Amino acid sequence: LLTASRLGEGVRAPTRRQLGALAVVLAIIVLGVTLSSVAMGRQRALLRGPFGSRTAANLVFEQDFRRLTALDPSVWNVARTLADDPNQGFQYYADDTSVLYVNATDGTLRITPGLFAGLGPLETVEGHPPYLAEDVMRGTCTPYPACATYKVPACTGAGAIGACEATGGAWSSLGPTVIKPTTSAHISTKGKFEFTYGRLELRVRLPAGDWLWPSVWLLSAADSYGLAWPLSGQMDVVESRGNGPAFTLNGQPAGHDVASSTFHYGENWFWHATGSVR
Repeated sequence: LLTASRLGEGVRAPTRRQLGALAVVLAIIVLGVTLSSVAMGRQRALLRGPFGSRTAANLVFEQDFRRLTALDPSVWNVARTLADDPNQGFQYYADDTSVLYVNATDGTLRITPGLFAGLGPLETVEGHPPYLAEDVMRGTCTPYPACATYKVPACTGAGAIGACEATGGAWSSLGPTVIKPTTSAHISTKGKFEFTYGRLELRVRLPAGDWLWPSVWLLSAADSYGLAWPLSGQMDVVESRGNGPAFTLNGQPAGHDVASSTFHYGENWFWHATGSVR
């Protein structure tokens, strides 16, 4: 369930330049290979006034997947892009029902990472029979490099989270590279549902699996302070790795029994951040 409410009377909302509206973003970043999934049920967002105000929250938006059979395109944008975001994930964000779908049986939205090789034959050279996705990814086809150059169909655009074209088996100064080997999903309400003050509520089951990184973010709707991340800010509502409880980072527990909430801002994401870990 995703819901939101209007600001109460007598409360002056800030200008977009002062704070800016926020868009809801859901994604699974793949840091390795897995076939687990995230299931999300009802979401809820309530809008309140500025900090310290006692303005009552009024419900202005709700998304209940128990009432849907497919993702509502009037609310959600689905990314179709080769991941090239600051996290350097291993995934291709696909708009495919094998990765992203509403489960009518239990009324949940599901994001289920898979393998690029599982996409099936790909038409990369005009007039040539389709190639196996794995051959395209590895560059083990002819004529190379044309056969291994994958152009994302109806790409949502290169930018902060991705690129529209890549060549499998291409060489770089660091050695051979491949097209990102896994598939996942990234959805956002940007341009369709945004709010400034409020409370976001959601019911979500996070996936278990090595190197998964499920995330729920609030991102600037207008990029008022610049496109480079995180100049315009990013609020991590929740992030949690899919690794088991024994997984550690710098000697600290960092598995799926640990969740974090962080605010990134300014020119340097590492130094300009504040948050909590539970």
